Amino acid sequence: MTEAACRTFLNGSCFPVSFIERTIPAACLLVYKFLAMHEINFQLNETASSGMFYIGSKANPDAQLDFSNTAPGIISADSTEVKPELRGNDIAKRLVLALIDYAKKENLKIIPVCSYVQLFFKRNKEFQSVLAAEADRK
Repeated sequence: MTEAACRTFLNGSCFPVSFIERTIPAACLLVYKFLAMHEINFQLNETASSGMFYIGSKANPDAQLDFSNTAPGIISADSTEVKPELRGNDIAKRLVLALIDYAKKENLKIIPVCSYVQLFFKRNKEFQSVLAAEADRK
């Protein structure tokens, strides 16, 4: 979430402006922690060959999952990154779940290249149906 978004969120609250001015960075973290306990709406940025789910700004996301179109009907989950101050809130897990929802809607299969995504699929067998066949992973 950008500083401007935090200001907009907080200005709609009962906090005095002076408090908001002094605490924007801390307030942004609190807003993220609140959102981490609730639904997060990730943004999707797509090109013909790749895409990214993210929160924050597109140029400098606070959390992101990058993927590539590797073959017709197949995408690879290439990397997942969450800023240190936001870790421990299941944001990376929610990024993977957003990618899985996207893959299901678009009738795509996923190759888990990223180590976090590989571990996610290893621990969550109920999502195996969206994995690309072993032959497609080479």
